Amino acid sequence: MIGSLETLMGESDGLAEALSRNALIQCGAISYNEPILIDEGLKSERTHAFGLKPVIENNSELLSVYPNPAKGYFVAKAILAGQSGVLTLISPTGVTVMEKQIDHSSSVTIPVSHLPAGVYAIRLTENGALKAVMTVTLQ
Repeated sequence: MIGSLETLMGESDGLAEALSRNALIQCGAISYNEPILIDEGLKSERTHAFGLKPVIENNSELLSVYPNPAKGYFVAKAILAGQSGVLTLISPTGVTVMEKQIDHSSSVTIPVSHLPAGVYAIRLTENGALKAVMTVTLQ
């Protein structure tokens, strides 16, 4: 009987289709979600596409962190094109917990024993432009 109703629903228009669909919904053979109708005055002619695109494709050559996971401290090694940059350590909640000026190509030891465990982001900027982002896990 379900097969007959499905055939009838697919091949007919109007009342027979509606009755077949309702019978199939009632017996659980198909699921149906009622469409949401929007007043013509509320419809937009424009569509907007939103998405995320990567800021940095490959930054492993500009910034490296070790040991990772870290306990007590970690070393951040940055390679910059200019003379100086800024390393920023960001907590798992998005709070900046440290900013440090660095020279052209340098390794910096960063003490983290006072910070709670978690996954932190390290951001490298040069002249205000984002150059690299990495994560470090603090234990």
